[in-house]
Amino acid sequence: MATAAQVFFGMQAPMSAFQQVLFSTTNDVFMSIAIKYEKTESDLMNRNPRNARTNRLADWRFFFQIYFVIGLMQWVSGFGMFFLYMSTQGLYRIDICI
Repeated sequence: MATAAQVFFGMQAPMSAFQQVLFSTTNDVFMSIAIKYEKTESDLMNRNPRNARTNRLADWRFFFQIYFVIGLMQWVSGFGMFFLYMSTQGLYRIDICI
């Protein structure tokens, strides 16, 4: 499946579909192994259940941190590395005006 940047701007894909599948599966395997070795919560069954009307799992602070703090850093660094790599391969010319 092509991304919008490939369709509208004619950019090359940084990874093929097969490489994306391999990356995702290996990433999931390593995360699963990390979760396996976490310490168990001994008091999990002693806690009272969550009140769904008052205790929210996600609020505006959670979404702000995900989208505007973490997401913005990932977006800038991801596009920056993509254009830097493509310019080193001779596919794009980056002019930096100071």
